[in-house]
Amino acid sequence: MLTDSQDLPSDIAALQALIQAERAERHAEHAAQSAELVAKQIEIEHLRAMLAKLRRHRYGRSSEKLDAEIDQLELTLEDAEVGQAQAEAKAAEAAQATDPGKQPASRRPRRPAVRKPLPDHLPREIVVLEPQFTCRCNDPSCRTKIREEVTEVLEKIPSQLKVIRYIRPIYACRACEMVTQAPAPDLPILKGRPGPTSSLI
Repeated sequence: MLTDSQDLPSDIAALQALIQAERAERHAEHAAQSAELVAKQIEIEHLRAMLAKLRRHRYGRSSEKLDAEIDQLELTLEDAEVGQAQAEAKAAEAAQATDPGKQPASRRPRRPAVRKPLPDHLPREIVVLEPQFTCRCNDPSCRTKIREEVTEVLEKIPSQLKVIRYIRPIYACRACEMVTQAPAPDLPILKGRPGPTSSLI
């Protein structure tokens, strides 16, 4: 790229050829960066698929070697995601440098994390946590269930797993408009899936 105006040719045709050559060079750089981003995205998707496959096999058989492979894949996936983020930032900087008047491209909106439900084949134990309903009128006939919140946690029983479903009904009194619900069960990890005994897995 020529920056000194004294180095520029005085012929219009030569100037046009120089500008077209610079545009072609920028276009080639942009195409190379796009190809690099696509390659990193493909690598990340491949690693995620391998990780999901290994996690599915982990439920079938317990193996220290399999756990080590999963840990190694998670580290590789993390490195690949960091590399992709750096490449995206580099591409955005290059685009901003080549066209300063252009607004930076908006990033893809993040999808909210949605937890997959625990597998249906696991046995389930249902525990209903009834609140101690004490309202001002003390009339049980006025009590109405509004809704219920369901929390599923994974518990380990020696040689098997089961899901304990805690149901916490929410009640309201029609007369005094008081609402109550039992407290959530104490879990080793706040808002986590493993129960107290499954943390030993």
